[in-house]
Amino acid sequence: MIVFSSEVDDKLIPQWLNELERHGMECEFHPDFSFTDQTGYLPIKLKILNPCHDAWINKHFLTGFEFYLDDFNLDTELKARQPKQSFWKSIFARGEPAVTPFVSKDIDSKLEKYNTQMSFVWGSSDPFALRVATISAAILAKLTGGLCTYQFEEWYPDTPETVRQFLINADGFERSLNPSKQEATEFDGWD
Repeated sequence: MIVFSSEVDDKLIPQWLNELERHGMECEFHPDFSFTDQTGYLPIKLKILNPCHDAWINKHFLTGFEFYLDDFNLDTELKARQPKQSFWKSIFARGEPAVTPFVSKDIDSKLEKYNTQMSFVWGSSDPFALRVATISAAILAKLTGGLCTYQFEEWYPDTPETVRQFLINADGFERSLNPSKQEATEFDGWD
């Protein structure tokens, strides 16, 4: 998942954690986490308040996802996507060349106000990574007035309905798991 937003800072962290708890997850980020230097895996201590499996009741797990923050500039992205004209085409072409949109005219008009790209990447070996990554993406889009996308195919508005839908998806995935066969790492402290 990717969230495009304006700049983010560490003042968002308590709000992010409060929103996660409001949506049924007690979470704690690794003590070294900061938006200013985050790149790579973000470890998270997680307790699901109303888990779908009895084996997960009152347990804290270590989960997380790859979380990257990058600068974003729509003009730079558009320039990088434009096809190079041949020498002869550049001489004989009339008017301005057609600009290939980054996504679409509608989405591009929304993206032009953002300067930050947050990427959320998770794997299938951790049963809770889907939950914390997708719901975090929706929450951060909501908190920053950003725009959330999955693979540039589906675009999600920053509404409470988006968070609710991601919770339903995560719950459906977790219900399909057999806790006795799925490895979930219990939390035993930060190294």
